[in-house]
Amino acid sequence: MGKYEITFEEIDFYVNQIIYELEISLHKLDYYPGNVIFKELTDKMGVEALTNVAQIFINNEHLEVLEYMSPEVHKFMLMWIDNIEFEYVDIPALIVTKEKEHVITESIIENHDKNKRRRL
Repeated sequence: MGKYEITFEEIDFYVNQIIYELEISLHKLDYYPGNVIFKELTDKMGVEALTNVAQIFINNEHLEVLEYMSPEVHKFMLMWIDNIEFEYVDIPALIVTKEKEHVITESIIENHDKNKRRRL
C-alpha cells in the first residue's frame, strides 16, 4: 500500500478542498455533475498521482487497495470508473499535457537561472 499512500493523500486533499469550496458534505457531492467534479479534480492532480491511479486500474489492484482508501478517495475512484465508461476526460492525453507543462516550466526556470547568473 505504501506506493499509493501519497497519491491517496493528494486525492483526499483535493476532494476535501472541493467539498469545502462547495460548502457541502461528501455524500452531497453526488448531487453535482460527476463529470465536472472529476475534471476539476484531475486538473488539480499531479502527473504522478494520475499515473498511479491509472496503474491501479490497469493492474486490477482496485480491490486490493480498497481497504486503504478514505471515503473521499473511494468517491474519486468511483468517478474514475465512471470516466472509464463515459470518457469525460482523456486521462492519457491529460498526463502527457501535464508532463509537457512540467518540462516547459523547468526549462524556463533553468534558463532564467542561467541568465541571472550571467548578470552577476
